[in-house]
Amino acid sequence: MKKFMKLCLMAICGYCLPVSAEIIPLADSVGNTGDYASGYDLPEAYFKDVYFVGSVTFTNFNNDSSWNVVTVYDYPDRLGNGGSELISVAQLGNGVNWGITFPGGVGDVTTQSPIVDGEPMLIVVKVQQDGKVIKMWLNPDLSQAESTPTIEQTSPHSPFSVGGIFFRGGFWGSNPNASTIDYEDFSLYLNESPFNNHAPVTPTPAIGTQKVELTTDLSWNAPIYGTTSGYDVYISNQEPNENLPNLGFTKVASATTATTLSNAQLTAAYGSLANDTTYFWRVDSYEPNLPNPPMLRTGNY
Repeated sequence: MKKFMKLCLMAICGYCLPVSAEIIPLADSVGNTGDYASGYDLPEAYFKDVYFVGSVTFTNFNNDSSWNVVTVYDYPDRLGNGGSELISVAQLGNGVNWGITFPGGVGDVTTQSPIVDGEPMLIVVKVQQDGKVIKMWLNPDLSQAESTPTIEQTSPHSPFSVGGIFFRGGFWGSNPNASTIDYEDFSLYLNESPFNNHAPVTPTPAIGTQKVELTTDLSWNAPIYGTTSGYDVYISNQEPNENLPNLGFTKVASATTATTLSNAQLTAAYGSLANDTTYFWRVDSYEPNLPNPPMLRTGNY
């Protein structure tokens, strides 16, 4: 079944999850050496799947008595409040290969891929809340569908939410952490996958939004990968029905090149939105495929 974005208008219409599809770019953290920590706190606990994506480069790499990791923290015990580490990835204590570590070292797992001095490594990590599975890819092709991860491990600890992501490093023993580490181009993907992201992203109103104004516009951003020649937009106040054309949804825009559908356009195509009503909407994109017809990229909302 195609998945549609769900929003509630002007009243709570049953329970809508307060979770949006969002891509959050993080500031680069470069030139790190010795004992360091910097990162990003989410504004609230996040209980859905999270991906983080970015490049890590070690310069003058020396694994002797050092550790350098990207850490996911719980909420509300974030880094500034003493911290509650969930998982960490990159260089484990004295490690020479990329790996995943958990608090206390229980369940640690390493890859067969060595950390190469001066060579950027694209890492993708998925914190999968269902089953607490952690997956890590090294140098994946993000333009393709999600593939088998380089390594994966199930957390030995209790279920958790995600509250922040931090870049950390320090000493492991008596010698200093002599490597220099750059963390660049990192982003958090909330309810969104970085893989094969040819469909429109970050729709507004977002999934599960409650008490939306009746005069709201619908908007979205262009796909991360590929080019787009136009968008189709659908809306309905009924759940998708696979036995009906377009799953029972009304097409309110066809091959539009804009990334916003105004409320006036929506009203003209669909009618006025109603109070106390749950609506579902989806935006699809067309990717040029000359000399063949464009490829339809279905939105996952």
